[in-house]
Amino acid sequence: MRMHGIAAGCALTMALVLASGHARADALALMSQFNVISFGNLQTSSEIEGRAMIGGDLSGGGTYAKNTPSVASSFGAVTVYGSVTDGSYQLLNAPGLTVGINNNGNFTLSDGGNISIGGSNSGSLSSNSVNPTVAIGGSSGGAITLSQGGSVTIGGSNTSGNNNQISISGGSGNVAVLGSSGAQISLNSGGSVYVGSASSAKVYVSGSGNVGINGNNTNMVDMGSGTVQINGNSGDVNLQSGSLTYHGSKTGNLNLGSGVITNAGGTVNLTAPAAPTQSLPNFANTFQTPMIQLSQQLNGLANTSTLSPLSAGQETVTAVPNSNGMAIMDVTSSLFTANTNFTINLGSATSIVLNVTVPGCIGTNATCSISVPNSFHFQNAVSDAQYILWNFVDATNISFGTDVVGSVLSPYASVTNSTPIEGTLVAASYTGSSELHSHPFVGTLPAVGTTGSTSVPEPSTLVVLLTGMGALGWLRFRCSHR
Repeated sequence: MRMHGIAAGCALTMALVLASGHARADALALMSQFNVISFGNLQTSSEIEGRAMIGGDLSGGGTYAKNTPSVASSFGAVTVYGSVTDGSYQLLNAPGLTVGINNNGNFTLSDGGNISIGGSNSGSLSSNSVNPTVAIGGSSGGAITLSQGGSVTIGGSNTSGNNNQISISGGSGNVAVLGSSGAQISLNSGGSVYVGSASSAKVYVSGSGNVGINGNNTNMVDMGSGTVQINGNSGDVNLQSGSLTYHGSKTGNLNLGSGVITNAGGTVNLTAPAAPTQSLPNFANTFQTPMIQLSQQLNGLANTSTLSPLSAGQETVTAVPNSNGMAIMDVTSSLFTANTNFTINLGSATSIVLNVTVPGCIGTNATCSISVPNSFHFQNAVSDAQYILWNFVDATNISFGTDVVGSVLSPYASVTNSTPIEGTLVAASYTGSSELHSHPFVGTLPAVGTTGSTSVPEPSTLVVLLTGMGALGWLRFRCSHR
C-alpha cells in the first residue's frame, strides 16, 4: 500500500498560542464533537445538523446544530478561523459562536451562548442566553440584541446605520464601546454604558445605571437614575435623579429632576474597560495534523475484508474484524461505478474503515478526482453510518452525487455534495448543496499523537488575531502528500 509523507512546506504556521498547552489529540474525539471539520473555506446554505469547525471562511447561511450533539465540546455550534462573508444563520442546540476575523453574517443563537468576533462586525447578532458575552475586536456596524441581559464589548467604534442599535433587555446590561458611538444603545433593565470617544447617538438606560462618555455628547443620554460623566460637551441629558458631571460646554437641555449638575473645571477621569481578547488553539496542531495522521495510519493498516465481484449491479463488502473489532477494506475509486448497489455486511465487526485510493494518482501536482454518480446507491441503513468510515487517502477533489452512508475522512480533498452525507465530514474545503447529517463515527481508531488538544476552552473573550491570521491563503492548502 502506498504511503504518503507530508512535506515540510505543508506545515501551517499560525500566530496563535494554544490555550490549553500540549496534549495528545484524539482524532476520534474530534470526529465525535463535530459534524464537519473543514481545513479551508466552507460554503453552503443547507443544514448542518451538528457543530462546525472551519479553518477558513464561512459563507452561504443555514441552520447549525439542529440535533443536540451527543458528545460535549468546549466549542460552540460554529467556530470560524477566517471570516463570515455573508448569509443568515440559525444556531440551535450547541450554544456559542466564534469568528476569528470579520463577520458579515446575520446570526441568531436560538439556544444562547457567547459570541466572539476577532475583527469587525457588520452583521446582526442575537442571543437569548442568560447574561451572554458579546466581544468584538474591531468596529461594529450591525444590530446586537440580547434578550436576557448580558454584556457587549466593542474594541472599535459602534458605527451608524439602519437598525444598528445595541439593545439589551430582560436583565441588566453592560456595554463598552472603546471608540466612538454613532448608533443607539438601549439598556431596558438598567446597567452601564461606556463610550471611549464621541457619542452621536442616543444612550438610553431604563431604571438605574451609569454612563461614561470620554468625548463630546452630541445626542442624548436618557436615564432614570444614576451617574452620568461626560469628558466633553454635555449634549442633552435627561436624568430623573443622580448626578451629571461634564467637562466642556453646555450644548443641550439638561433635565435632572432632583439630580446634581457639576461642570468640572478639569478633565473628567474615566477608566476605560479592557479591550476584547480571544484565544483560539492552533488550527494545524489541533485539527488538521491529527486528521492527516489518522488518514495515513488507517491507510497503513492491514486489509482484513473482502469485496465481491460486481454482479448484476450488486457489490458487497464482507467485513472481517481484526483483534480490535475493526474491519479494514482497501478499495480504489473504481468502486464508484454507475448503476451499482453497494452493501457492507458488518457481521461481527464493530466498525469498518474503507481506505480509498485513486489509481495513477502520483506526484505532488497531481489532481486526483473522484465523482460518485447518483446511480451509485449505498444500501446500508442510515443507522449503520456511525460504524462506517470512508478514508479517501489521496483524493484532491470529491463530488458526491448520491447519499453517503458513513463518515468521510478526506484531508486533501475539496468536497462537494448534492445529496446528504450521513456522518462526520473532514475535508480540505467544502462546498455543499445538501445537508450534513450528524452520525458521529463510534468505532475504534488508533490513537494519534500530536501537540494539539481536543479540549480547548471556548473563547469567552475575544482577541484580535495577529496579522499572520491574514495568511489564510493556506486555506487552498495543497500538500506534497505523495
